[in-house]
Formats: sequence, C-alpha cells, structure tokens
Amino acid sequence: MVVNTIDRAARSIKDFYEFYDVCDKAGVTFVATGQQIDSSTAGGKLMLAITVTFAAFEADVASDRVSATIAHKKAQGVHWGYTPFGCDRQPGGVLIPSDDISTVRKALELYADGGSYESVAQALNVLGLRFRNRQGQRIPFGEHHIRTMVCLAPVYAGHLVDGRGKDLGPDAPMRKAAHAPMISEDLLGRVLFSHRIKRLHTKRSAYTYALTPLLYCAHCGQPLRGSNSNDRYTYKHTKRCLAGNIRSYDVSALEDHVVALLGELTIPDQLLAEIRAETMQRSARSAESDRVGEQIREVQTKLKKLLELYLEDELDKETYREQKAQLDLQAQQLERMRNAGA
Repeated sequence: MVVNTIDRAARSIKDFYEFYDVCDKAGVTFVATGQQIDSSTAGGKLMLAITVTFAAFEADVASDRVSATIAHKKAQGVHWGYTPFGCDRQPGGVLIPSDDISTVRKALELYADGGSYESVAQALNVLGLRFRNRQGQRIPFGEHHIRTMVCLAPVYAGHLVDGRGKDLGPDAPMRKAAHAPMISEDLLGRVLFSHRIKRLHTKRSAYTYALTPLLYCAHCGQPLRGSNSNDRYTYKHTKRCLAGNIRSYDVSALEDHVVALLGELTIPDQLLAEIRAETMQRSARSAESDRVGEQIREVQTKLKKLLELYLEDELDKETYREQKAQLDLQAQQLERMRNAGA
C-alpha cells in the first residue's frame, strides 16, 4: 500500500496497528513515498512506529487547541457552531443580523401566538418567504427550520444557553452574549412560555405497556409493541404477521394471561438465592461506580478551571502542562477503577 505520508493513512495508533495487522496477514506492506518508509524492512518498521506515534501526538495537540479555542470563544460570549439563519458574522465570530432577521422575527411571533412548527412553516411559505441553507440556496421552510429557530431564540435575544435546545424554558440557564440582541426580551419570553406550554400539552399515551420490551409473537417471532388507536389499547406487530392474519392482541386479555402464567411460575430456592446475591453485588457496584463517577466529574471541572486560568495568562505554560498531566493521570486512574467495577 502506497501513501504519501503515514499520517494520511491513520492518526490513531490503535486503529493503525489493527489495520496494519490485517494488511500484514494478507502480505501487504506499507510504503510512504514522502518519508522513505518501507514496512518490509526492520528499519522501516521502526520508523513506521515512530511516525505513527508522532502523527497521533499531532492529532491530540490539534484537538486540544480546538477545545481550548471553543472554551475561550464561549467564555468571551461568542456563539459557537453554525451561523444561525438570519445572522452573519463579524471578524472574530460575533453575530450580526442579516437581511433575513425580519423573517426570523415573523416566525417567532407566529410561534409565540400559538402556531405549531408546521403551521408557522406553511404561513411563511404562503408569504413567499424562503429559508437560506448553508449553500446559499433559497428553499421552502420546513418544520425543522422553525424548530431550530425556536431553539435559538435566546441567541437571537443576545444570550448564550448552557444546555440543549429541548431544555428551553423560562428557567433555562442563560448568560450574556457578545452580540447585540436581534429580538426583544418580551418576544423571547413569549416564545419560551409557548414552548413550555406546548411540551406540557403534548399528547402521550395514558397506558403503560408493561410487556413491550418482552413480548414476541409465538407464530412468527416478531416483537410486539404497544399501540393506541381510537382509545383501543393493543399489542401489535410492527409488520404483518408472517404466520397468519393476526395483527394485534387486546392489552387486557394478553396481560392477564401473562400474569396468570407468572403466578404458576416456581423459582428453585438455590436459583433465588443466586439472583438475590447477584442483585446485591450489582447494587454495591452501582454505588461504587456512582462515587467514582462523581470524582471523575470533579477532576473534569478542575481541568476546565485550569484551562481558563491558562487562557487568562494566570498560569505559565510549564505549570499548566504539569498540573494538567497530573489531573489527566488522576482521571485515567478513576476511569480504570470504574471500568474494573462495571
């Protein structure tokens, strides 16, 4: 196999050697034309190992730089990620409104007044408004475009949100962003309130299908899933039954039958004792895993604070690297402890 440089083949030591073993067993050798490496010789294998290690090191350094840049940008209040619809960016990444910001305001107003994602998208399309995708093309609005704008409402209002879009609400943790607000705080509050109300009123099944993860058709082996149609609760095939025309089973009759069978089930005392012992052991392991997990989170918090101090020039490079290495080692030891107890 001929490559220009080894780092073009892989930047993970583990992945490279797994791939190398496969090639070696098949009688395939590596030749790097830009580095004069030939894995068919002893010297070539040595250089191969050294080069792959440095390639992995360079990839890790690049990843650390990207992570540090992201953390620094967020600390400065700069929105990180794709540029939202209705926005452009100044040098340095700070958001500014584009010509489409009026469309964003219109969409959020319709949503705050009770519109659904679908109805808001249809209303914008009727008005002749179009969404601009990342390639600069104008396309009709879809539900997902409106959902994204709603999730980014705090960003349009000049805030950054710590968390996920689906966690939006009046109590969502927000902090001041570097860019100027593009919508009013009143509109943001109405959008968040509407979002929370709609989530509370999302229709959900009033019935708990206790057998869903356990139930399979005795005729064709397909899994049976709970279903509600016109207030009729059933367990049904996801596809047509391969052994006949039976598609669904009444919930009450089926669950009563299973309960009756369980009532006749007898577990030997020895097996019951083993089950109890295993349950106790798993419970103890779970508690220990939770404790170690909390220690890992504490170490990760210390790493973040250490990075902030370094970015703010309160630590020199040598001190930062030394303390980071200690914390990294501590995190690795804790991770091994957790894995050993899993």
